[in-house]
Amino acid sequence: MAAALGTLGVTVGQVVDVFPLATLSLQPAMFLLGAVLAMPLFGIDALLQNVQEDTASEVYSLSIFGTTTPVLSVVALAAAVTLATGVGEETLFRGLIQQGVASLAGPWVGLVVGAGVFGLAHKMGPSDVLFISLSGAYMGLVFLQYGDLTVPIATHATYDFLILCGAYFRAKKRMSRSSVNLEEHQGKGRGR
Repeated sequence: MAAALGTLGVTVGQVVDVFPLATLSLQPAMFLLGAVLAMPLFGIDALLQNVQEDTASEVYSLSIFGTTTPVLSVVALAAAVTLATGVGEETLFRGLIQQGVASLAGPWVGLVVGAGVFGLAHKMGPSDVLFISLSGAYMGLVFLQYGDLTVPIATHATYDFLILCGAYFRAKKRMSRSSVNLEEHQGKGRGR
């Protein structure tokens, strides 16, 4: 789905004369920079985890990976999925929407519109839309600062990778604790 968003961004861009991938350098240093720039987003997400558990992400991660997939396979699949998501979504939201609106109304309007559409496109609750919009604004600022779509792609992919893997391993831990508690409860029932 995410890769289709990138294709949509490039296709629509050709029609409206905006070239979403024009600033894509694919330089390894830009990938590394983008990965480092994902850390503030991940830190904020980790703080929010302390406020409210994100069981929806855990369920989603289990739906992707299942419960018996080997760890290396989970990591490899998560890397592939999140890289495709980063490329597809950043091509559409930063490459097409932000740049397209910026060419008509200026870079700050482009940033706000791109971030807002990014947040609304992720169909979740109001607090999620706000956080995702702010995340989109952060990636939009990264794009404005470095002028290379590679950087927000790497930021997005790294953030999603960390979130997806974190949700999966939290879910596995929760399942493990639940089965231990169930076994303890069943053991107490037999002793009566």
